[in-house]
Amino acid sequence: MFGACCRFSKRVVTQRVMRLRAPYSAAASVSADASLVAGVDEAGRGAVLGPLVLAAVVMSNASERFLASLGAKDSKQIAPAKRALLYDIVTRHPGVEFETCHLTPSDIDTAKAAGVNLNELELRQSLALLTRLHAKIRGNDTFNISHQRTWATLYVDSVASDSAKYGQAFRDAWTCNVVCENQADALYTCVGVASIIAKVQRDQAIRALEDEFGSIGSGYPSDVKTIDFLDSWWKQHRTVPSIARTSFKTIENLTLR
Repeated sequence: MFGACCRFSKRVVTQRVMRLRAPYSAAASVSADASLVAGVDEAGRGAVLGPLVLAAVVMSNASERFLASLGAKDSKQIAPAKRALLYDIVTRHPGVEFETCHLTPSDIDTAKAAGVNLNELELRQSLALLTRLHAKIRGNDTFNISHQRTWATLYVDSVASDSAKYGQAFRDAWTCNVVCENQADALYTCVGVASIIAKVQRDQAIRALEDEFGSIGSGYPSDVKTIDFLDSWWKQHRTVPSIARTSFKTIENLTLR
């Protein structure tokens, strides 16, 4: 199990993966709370090693403005040290709540073998995260929300080129305004915050894997350290490490050498 998220040191948010065949979330007939916005993003989609981390966040408008003033945006545009600082601020902020999901290489490979591509898998898990998030804030006095109410706008970083089609599933599931766009993490603060959470937790997971496997780089096929690790592992073991996504082309090319 990968690293957990702390809230005021009072409790630990357990990372868990919903079943691959879980149905889409449904929050029908709930009205929107104009003071809240939500965002969804991921980190590690193109990696060949380690987890794909999804994050869903909800925050007040005031919290969103505050985090924007601190420079919260697309995690790829933030230096690691500042990203870590923002993560600490975000995860302790009383006006922010979040849920995350770590999809392991095995989860991704199993889904693909069952005919569920990466876009569909991310969609299912994102909707499941939002359902969990909504259930969490219903009992949180900070958000003052009931089971009949939800966020006013949901912002989604589309993983599909057809963002309108991808966003429709969220519109079907949630009675609120849905903005689904490519590169939404660079456009909307709440999505940027989700990207920071996902990125930092994935980086933590990679560091934990390095404690077991040694240097593996960033886990992306464009990283020389990652490819060197895979080459060395294959030559030594003639098998693929458990932390690799065997359904990815990078691994197929490796095993054909």
